[in-house]
Amino acid sequence: MTTRHRCVLVLAAAAALGGALISAGPAQAAAPPAPSTVAGYYADHATYTSVTATWVQPKTTCTSPTAYVSFWVGLDGIISNQVEQIGTQVVCTAGVPAYSAWYEVYPAPPVIISKPVKPGDTLTASVVYTATNKFTLTITNATEGWTATFVKSLSAPRSSAEIFVQGPGTGGSLANFNKVNFTNCLINNAPLASAGPTGVDMVSSTGVLQAHTSALTTPTSFNVTWVHA
Repeated sequence: MTTRHRCVLVLAAAAALGGALISAGPAQAAAPPAPSTVAGYYADHATYTSVTATWVQPKTTCTSPTAYVSFWVGLDGIISNQVEQIGTQVVCTAGVPAYSAWYEVYPAPPVIISKPVKPGDTLTASVVYTATNKFTLTITNATEGWTATFVKSLSAPRSSAEIFVQGPGTGGSLANFNKVNFTNCLINNAPLASAGPTGVDMVSSTGVLQAHTSALTTPTSFNVTWVHA
């Protein structure tokens, strides 16, 4: 069980403003690039009640015996020290990739969802603030025919919304996912573009570009491309 998709990594990625963080146009890291463990889009200038996205689980190869990558949507984590997130991950053990779904309501530990995930599956994930201090986290695998829903009670500021690919962080190897296309991306039930999102590239602590985020290809779509382990 990996805990590499914890809130603290999102905070570390977002703290270095400038560098890898850009506007909603083409996501090209400025020089010198700031370290970031994530690639994708986030919004952090309002109060957020929902985020959702759909993606096809990429076939992933291990770039090292313990490489890692995850794909997720979430609320909080950019400004606050909390995060409510759900998605899928690929964990390489002895060079063999294992696919799974998971959720996390930090600071509680991540939880693996005991449902099948394989390359080519179509996933839709969402985090919704449904009532006072209540969040509903849902992931649906349309290919495998299952849905998992979790209702969690906590007080959180809802100060950001994210759609991200995340790597293992300092010293880890990013598994090669080739490219992932995020579609049907909504924040507060409106197209991602209308949220004035910020794009971010994944950049290692030594300045190596690891994953590149495209410009929005439609108001609700973008892609992230693997570049380097």
